[in-house]
Amino acid sequence: MTVRLVPFADEHVDPMERTIVDDAILRFTGIPVPTPPGWVQLWRKRFIEEDREHWAIVDGEEFAGYAVTGPLDREGLQVELGYAVSPWARGRGIATAALDLLTRWALDAGFLRLTLLIDTENVASQRVAEKAGYTYEGTHRSMPHKNGERVDLQCWSLLPGDLGGPRGQHG
Repeated sequence: MTVRLVPFADEHVDPMERTIVDDAILRFTGIPVPTPPGWVQLWRKRFIEEDREHWAIVDGEEFAGYAVTGPLDREGLQVELGYAVSPWARGRGIATAALDLLTRWALDAGFLRLTLLIDTENVASQRVAEKAGYTYEGTHRSMPHKNGERVDLQCWSLLPGDLGGPRGQHG
């Protein structure tokens, strides 16, 4: 397994479109349901306009998902991170490897507080956060989701001083 984060490019649009029809991704992300045609291109444009980052997760040469940031808080030096793994790439440790890379990027960029907001029912993503060294802080109740829904989200965080132990090297 050779997981990398690469700049999201036109070649990633088709596998991304196949990824975002997955029930778990639609359930646990803000991707609209139904997903309008051309949504991936609008998503890419929005990331540029909102001062956010986005990458394709690749394993070898295979598209395996995507990794994102929320808006970059350059004054407060904090950032929310996110990731989703394509259904065909699950169960191989790709999510944890991608989160390690995303974490390293954020720390190298000078951010001092990294957060993950994870649906309370997304146990797999909670395990990834824990494996990657994040600390569970608590639950934000009744957060706006999409289509008027509200969900409970766990907040996980990582600070530079949290690094230590066998997984603490992040890269």
